[in-house]
Formats: sequence, C-alpha cells, structure tokens
Amino acid sequence: MRWIRLIVVILPAVLISLAAGSARALDRTQIVLVVNRNVPESEQLAKFYAKARNIPPNHIVSVSLPASEEIPFLQYEREVAPPIRSFLLRNHLDEQTTCLLTFYGMPLRIGTRILTPDDRKEVDQLKKEMIALRPKVAPVVGQLEDIAHSLDPSFNPSRQDDINALSRRADQALRVVGSKLSAVADTKQRSELFAQVVQVLQALGGASNIAERIGVNELKNPNLPDAEREKWNRMIQQVKQGQEEARQLQWMRYDPKAREKNREMATGLFGLLGYARLLEAQLDYFQTTETAAALDSELSLLWWGYYPRSRWVRNPLNFKFQELNAPKTLMVMRLDGPQSGTARDIIVSSLKAERDGLSGKVVIDSRGIARLKNGHVDGYGEYDQTLRNLSEIVRTKTALKQVLDTHAEVLAANTVQDVAIYCGWYSLQHYVPACSFVPGAVGYHIASLELVTLHQAKGSGWVRGLLEDGIAATMGAVAEPYLVAFPPADEFFPLLFTGKLTLAEVYWKTQLTSSWMISMIGDPLYNPYKNHPAMKVEDLDESLQKVIIGPDAPTPTAAIQDPAPTGR
Repeated sequence: MRWIRLIVVILPAVLISLAAGSARALDRTQIVLVVNRNVPESEQLAKFYAKARNIPPNHIVSVSLPASEEIPFLQYEREVAPPIRSFLLRNHLDEQTTCLLTFYGMPLRIGTRILTPDDRKEVDQLKKEMIALRPKVAPVVGQLEDIAHSLDPSFNPSRQDDINALSRRADQALRVVGSKLSAVADTKQRSELFAQVVQVLQALGGASNIAERIGVNELKNPNLPDAEREKWNRMIQQVKQGQEEARQLQWMRYDPKAREKNREMATGLFGLLGYARLLEAQLDYFQTTETAAALDSELSLLWWGYYPRSRWVRNPLNFKFQELNAPKTLMVMRLDGPQSGTARDIIVSSLKAERDGLSGKVVIDSRGIARLKNGHVDGYGEYDQTLRNLSEIVRTKTALKQVLDTHAEVLAANTVQDVAIYCGWYSLQHYVPACSFVPGAVGYHIASLELVTLHQAKGSGWVRGLLEDGIAATMGAVAEPYLVAFPPADEFFPLLFTGKLTLAEVYWKTQLTSSWMISMIGDPLYNPYKNHPAMKVEDLDESLQKVIIGPDAPTPTAAIQDPAPTGR
C-alpha cells in the first residue's frame, strides 16, 4: 500500500486552493451586492448598479446594521458574515461568487475585539488544555519515531516538545517511514509495522486523516473485499458529515457553545494534533491587539473558519502568494462616497470611460526618498521607489503623458489639469486638490487614516477629497495600516494599463493583506483600458505577465515572508 505523508489540518475538506494566476476575467454573474436595509439609498444604489451592469436580480443581499461608519467586532461576527454566507448558500451562489460589492450605508470599519469576563475564563481554560495536551502528544510521536528509527538507525529526531515541534517531529518520522517501510522484506513484519503506524496516525490525525489518507486509497483497490469496501465507505461518509458539522461550527466562532462543541469533536475527528491546532486557533480568535479592520477586507475571508485576527493575514489572491493552501478568498469592493450621489457618479463615469477610453495625464507625486539609508533598505524609500519605478514604466513602455514630482512636499493645489491616473504621498488627513480629474480617473494617496470617515461633513481625508473632485476609483485606510497595506504602485497601475483585468482583479492581485485596514472604492467590473490598452502585456515584469497569461512556472512562495510593518 502506498504511504501518504501526514498533513494535519483542521478542516481539510474546505481548504480550496485559489490560483492567483488565473487569466479568467471577473464576470457580472460572479458578483453579489451587499446593502444595509436600514439605509434606503444603499439598496437604491445597488439596484441602479445592477441595472447598469446587468447583474442578476437575485444577487442582492441586505443586512440590518446601524447607519454608522463603525460596528463592534462581535456585531460583524454575528450580523454581517453569517447572513451573507447563508444568502449565498441558500441561493446556490457560494461556488460562483468571487466578488462582493458593498454599498453606501454599509459600515467602513470593524472595531477592536473586546473580551468579556466569560471570554477571559474561556481563554484561561484553553491555555490549561493546551498545557495538558503536550504530555499526551509526546509519547505518541515517540512511538512513531521509534518505528522510524527501527527502519533507519541513522534517524536522530529532535527532542523539542512544544506542540509545533511535536508536529514537525511527527512529519519527519513519517518521511522516514514512508521511504523505508516498503523495503522491509518480511511480509509479516511489514504488516505489523504498518498496523502500528496506522494506530499512531489515528491518534495524531484522527478518523479524518485515516479516511482521507488510507481509506480513499484502499477503495481504489479492485480486489478489496465487499465487507472492507463497505466499511471504508461508511467511515468516509461519517468523516465527511463530521467535517461539515465542524465547518459550520467554525463559522459560528462567535458562539461559546459552538466553540465548545468544536473542541468536543476535534480529537476523534482530527486527532491530538488537530485538537491542538483548534486550541491554537481559538486562542488566536480571542486576541485583541490590532484587531480593528476595514469591513471590506474582513469580508474577503467570509468562507474562512478560524484565522488570526491580530493584524493581517497574507492575501491568497495576491500573485506572490498563489501557492498558499487557503480557504476560498473573495474579492471585495465598495461603491461609496460622501453622499449617495457620489457613488452613482462613480458608476456613470466608469461606464463612460470604459466605453470611450480613459485619456489624460499620469501624475506621480513621489517624495524622493532614497531606497537605501546608511547601507540598509529604508521602508519609506522602498515604497517611494515603486512610484519612481512606475514613472519609468510610463516613460518607456507607454505613450501616456506624465507629471513626476520628487520633492518631499505634495504638489500644490491646482497644479495639473486633465488627470487620468494619480499616485502620491504624503499629507496626513489633509487633502490638497492638486489635480483636476477626467471622468473615470483612478488614483490613490498613500497615507494613514484617510478613510477613518467618509460621510462626516468635516472630514478632510484624501479619499473623501478625491471622490468629491471626481475620481472614480481610489482606496484608503480606516486606521493605521502600515505601508504594507498599499499595493505597490509599480504593480497596481501596470496591470491596470494592460486592459486585461478589471479593477477588482488588479487590486486583489496586488494587495498583500486581508483582514486589515484598506478598502478599495470603485466599480469592480471597471476596466478603463479594455478597449484602448495603454501598455502591452509583454512589457510587464515577468512575474506580472504570469498574472494575466497564467503561471507556467509559478514563483515559489517559500522565500516570501510576512511583510514587516514599516512606516505610516
């Protein structure tokens, strides 16, 4: 029997890999519109957009929320994600939907996680269970290592005994067993060793691992006796039912009874290591540090169960992370503005520019910061370099006219007319109307807190200012995002220039983070250069070419680290 390497995951059945390099364009049938039923303009705008873009009428889901820009953490968990998820499942839209579009009236931001006294008691209990689990796992891993050593006397396992180390030790031992067991000449001895390994697998990985790693393989044997075949089929079916129940319990992560039930199921279904992973996941769920997020960014992880809520997770849709094994991740965009009429204007101007072509100047407002400082990479300089790279791309690979400024100060008011593309920084919460924008213009300003508010009359952020001055697509941070939160300018705009991808795809293929601070405002289907590309695909950087033509040789992700928070 072929040996299969043990991979311990909480819910293997729902880990759906999403190829970031797919060339398939976003389609109108893949979008679901999300509105706040307590804000009349929200649904009105959604219906206007649905008619303009021919979105199917059953693709509008309404949730009941206060007409505020921020909602509490648990209100999102209970009153936003569950009804949207249920709507998609009920209407059989879960598989085809790849993009959610939120509308004016939906909150911008999710507040910081706040623990109740009962939450703190549960955290203490989880920590105690984690401590008690280690001495249960270590002997089982030791049994597996003894088998590995008997097969390969040179095998010398580590003695680290924290849960993560024990998981690695089990994996290393299984590699040895997998490579040596089939070479055992004595049939009886080989059979006995195999039975021992299966027993260890049952303890470490549970029924789920046995069914998926051994049972599925056994059923491929045409000579398998009927009684054995029936046994494996029954076990696999029971495991699938258990996995589905566990998945739904994870979606109810806000409910203490659901969390408890999840734990009760875990050992039998996913083994000791699966139980440990669940404890870790639930402890992560109770983290409170930097747990505020843009509602849209959080919604991208609608189909995820437990995931760390402190800071960000790497966005699996980003072309640099295309080999991440992750649950299905959604693109999320927003049609919003200081007034509901602003959102309507975005729709109209985007359609016009898409039809007629987007023509106008490219304005790049760099700060002139050197990439290296005292021989080391400077975080600010590294991002500023992406603006200068963009300028060089525009100069050498397009026929677009550009205005490049490399002074520390932002461009002065009323500096440039007829602007189609804008990217610049840094004027914190103080919008400077340097550009006069053509209909359909796209651009963003790199600075913190520019989307803290969008609807308050006294707001002076760049998102509000850009939208009021007629820009059709922009992005901003609902709190402190760090530079990592902004797509690199030399990735975002070149992909847009090719006319091969929609705005939603351009953003989500270059955005590094999910469950974090940035929202992208604009029509997800908007493609300003579709009919009149400003740049050839072959003129893109090789890694960006693969985003469009497909990853013939995917770039390894092993060397890509979680981005460090540098700068504002």
